[in-house]
Amino acid sequence: MKLKIFLEHRFQRTPDGRVWSSFFNYEMWTRYLGAFSKVTLCARVADVPDVGREMAPATGDGVELAGLPYYHGPRQYLLRRAEFRAAVASLVTPDTAYIARVPGNVASLAIGTLKARGIPYAVEVIGDPWDTFSPGSSTHPLRWLFRRIFARAARRECREAAASLYVTEHALQRRYPPAPGAPTFHASNVFLTRPAAASAASAFVEQPRPAASFSARPLRFVCVGSFNLLYKAQDDLVNAFARALTHGLDAHLTFVGDGMYREGVEALARRQPCLQGRVEFPGQLRGGAAVREVLDQSHVFVLPSRQEGLPRAALEAMARGLPCIGSSVGGFPEILPPDAIVRPCDVPGLAACMMRLAGDPARLAEMSALNWQRASDFERDKLAVRQGAFYSTVHDLFARFWERNRAPADGRKSPGPIAPASVGRQAA
Repeated sequence: MKLKIFLEHRFQRTPDGRVWSSFFNYEMWTRYLGAFSKVTLCARVADVPDVGREMAPATGDGVELAGLPYYHGPRQYLLRRAEFRAAVASLVTPDTAYIARVPGNVASLAIGTLKARGIPYAVEVIGDPWDTFSPGSSTHPLRWLFRRIFARAARRECREAAASLYVTEHALQRRYPPAPGAPTFHASNVFLTRPAAASAASAFVEQPRPAASFSARPLRFVCVGSFNLLYKAQDDLVNAFARALTHGLDAHLTFVGDGMYREGVEALARRQPCLQGRVEFPGQLRGGAAVREVLDQSHVFVLPSRQEGLPRAALEAMARGLPCIGSSVGGFPEILPPDAIVRPCDVPGLAACMMRLAGDPARLAEMSALNWQRASDFERDKLAVRQGAFYSTVHDLFARFWERNRAPADGRKSPGPIAPASVGRQAA
């Protein structure tokens, strides 16, 4: 059984035909090959002369890309809408399983085509469009309209899916519930590795950090996240950090990441004299060892996001024994203690939290131990079991569907497509 995955991502393709991504690397997609003979990624692709060092191959043996026409933003989409919709529709073929990673325009278009043809679909729920278009996360003048349209669409898409996988244990399920009776799973799309032998490739440090390690000054805070949108609220963090410094905090802050808003956040930091020499922007680092090195040189991880599914960067920091501060969106409350959670867009509250924890090395040591232990729930082997169960369910679901809907050789009338909810109950 072949699998096609529709996702909201912009890949890059070099003249040699290789496909690249800074996040969705080839290893991520190989996990699907345990249940499917081939995986086709259906997403936008931009042809580029070369790629930066932060990019990694996204395709390989068993994993290919069906590149969709490239666009960026609502205006470009409207200009290419007919071409884009036709390209999505052309990818719906028989004897194939379909997973839509929601929310996203690509997933919604694919789901619409599948429903029109009476074909079921499965979903992987990776984010929350209600938070994506919250104040501060988006500056588009139609933000308020997009927020309602995409949230409503996500609720419908989850409700009508034949099977679903959520990256959170409870948060996204409450806002975007699955169909009653449909098989539902939860597993982060973040895999943390812990080799049997001590290795630099391990996502985990050998032990949590002691209280004495948090007595150093300046205390080093770190934030890892893309600047392509302001979902990660780096602007709020700059303002909160400045506020904390003016109230006596002796600290340093490092922003890892790059994107179109990075220059604006850097300018915001330069306008505040108290931040001179206290903030640095090393840019995008290729994942793995380079990011772990920055984390290991830091004391506290901060990510005051306005929107999240389950924050990958926070989990990676937790595995390094870092205390973490997050916001009350997405899966943060599922992985962090209450005293490390702040409301999104609450600059004074974030500053107060940073100051309170900086003054309590014993509590930071407790949080280091808690986070290190909690991160072990996201080890590769543990998550692979739940993800594998979802993939097997999707495989069997579509195998039965196509068997029932394959035209009989004797010319008798096919039994016709069956409703997605019905397929889901069979798979359960």
